[in-house]
Amino acid sequence: MTLSGKALDRVTTVTLGAATAKIEGQSASKLSFVVPEGATTGIVAVSSLGGQAALKKPLEVFYAPTLSGVAPTAVFEGEEVVASGEHLVGSGAGKVSFKIGSKALKVVSAEAGSARLVAVKGAKSGALVAEARKRKATLEPGLTIHKAPVISSVPASVGAPGSLTVSGKELADVGSWRLGAATLTLDPSAKASASKVTLLVPAEASGSATLVATAHGREFASKKEVTVVRAPTLTAIAVRPAKSGSEGVVIGEHLTTKTTLKVGGKAAKVRSVEGERMTFTLAGAPPKGVAAAVAKTGSFSGAPLEFDGDAAGYRFAASRLAGLLSAPPSDYSLAAVRLDLEQSEALLGGVNEARALAGSSAGEIQGRGLRLAEDLGRMLVAEQALCASMAKGKAKAGENTALGEALRATHRRASELVGAIEALWTGLPAEALLSEELRVDEVDAAVAAALAATPRAKTACAGKFHGSSVVSEASKTIQGDLTPRYEAAMLGAFKNVMDQGKTYADVKKAVDARLTRFSPARASAWRKTLEASKTLVNADAGAKKPTGKGASGDKKVEPKGKPAGNKPGKQ
Repeated sequence: MTLSGKALDRVTTVTLGAATAKIEGQSASKLSFVVPEGATTGIVAVSSLGGQAALKKPLEVFYAPTLSGVAPTAVFEGEEVVASGEHLVGSGAGKVSFKIGSKALKVVSAEAGSARLVAVKGAKSGALVAEARKRKATLEPGLTIHKAPVISSVPASVGAPGSLTVSGKELADVGSWRLGAATLTLDPSAKASASKVTLLVPAEASGSATLVATAHGREFASKKEVTVVRAPTLTAIAVRPAKSGSEGVVIGEHLTTKTTLKVGGKAAKVRSVEGERMTFTLAGAPPKGVAAAVAKTGSFSGAPLEFDGDAAGYRFAASRLAGLLSAPPSDYSLAAVRLDLEQSEALLGGVNEARALAGSSAGEIQGRGLRLAEDLGRMLVAEQALCASMAKGKAKAGENTALGEALRATHRRASELVGAIEALWTGLPAEALLSEELRVDEVDAAVAAALAATPRAKTACAGKFHGSSVVSEASKTIQGDLTPRYEAAMLGAFKNVMDQGKTYADVKKAVDARLTRFSPARASAWRKTLEASKTLVNADAGAKKPTGKGASGDKKVEPKGKPAGNKPGKQ
């Protein structure tokens, strides 16, 4: 600082308030000194041998601001931060201002060592600058400022599973979404932007709640709540012809009396809803080929469930059996297996009513036999699919109980189906096997294809029978061999042919005539089976059994039935 005056060359001491300053140079009219560190605003005075003099107004002492840190280092617009440093408070022209870029931050309060600041709207991330009297202090990297997401629009209700569209601002910065306890994810098939996103709502979502967006560790909620409506989900369907139109059953979740159903694009008439089961009727025949069933509650539809309209109520048509016996479908669910068992039960009932074959045509018998054989194939496909779905190992044994119960049911049904074939064929007139309408060979081929899958079913079930008694029982059931039972069915079909002669040689020509339609391998196998059966029957019929009454070949007997000549010591 430089003072101007008179007789300044005689000054010996300069003070600024209570602090003494060092004189740097002086003359009669000028005196320069250095403001000492720590000095504060005060009166400048000089002393000499001739007396004292002082300025009338105090000299303002200014310290440039310094910055040492800011906390937190990242905030949203409108949030407070605290800047730390020195000389961060001032007054008048020396008041300290704070900026990021060209945007001034609002000062809530300040003191020498700290200042409370607000990251105003529009401020961008960057270095923090404190400035007073054109003296600046810069802190880098400074402060990160996030734009706060704003949820301005959400739907009043949404289906689960389903999707919802959210409108707002800065939505691209959102890291996660939550609706009540359910986590929502971005729909990958929908375009997302800062102002609009589409979210997938999982099936487990429920209730009413605000939609919550989490961005950079902070949650932002919608003003309005979203109500979750559980969209119906279908897992299995059976559609079959009825006396008037069609009838069917769907199995699923979240089915209510308000749920509507479309089958093959046509509205179905819902007859009843009991838990996971809905029965319905449909005008006209079942759809042809692959069709879809869609359930809807209110304005929310579940995912479509595809089925084969030509399958007559089953999960898949008979035309697919050959491929499925080798490679069962991965989507053959437990619910679908149970519906197939129901359909098969209806078929068995029809066969049992027709056990008395009088009046039945050969074509009717062949049709029933072929359907029984096809059902047998379906049961073998089901066994493989059920075992493939089972958890392997003791740790997860509890998961297999329901599957084990279904496995027992399918194997029992397979045995019943073979028994039904035996009942259907036993007592066929000998000439029936020559009929063009009664193609036992076609049924036999279908049965053989099904039984060939038995080893694959056992392989699929290996190592999966730990746990409950139901599962243990299933392990025993699946080991049952259906082949001997089916041999009895074939013997029943040829009974009236075999009864025409006392030995197999007597009926060989008739048997061979009836086996000409069979494949060479099947014909050879059944010829051996029939011959062995006839041989056993003849052996039993011709056996010479002691009667104790003088039958041919017996020892001489007494009237009371005691052999003579058997005294001790005699042979």
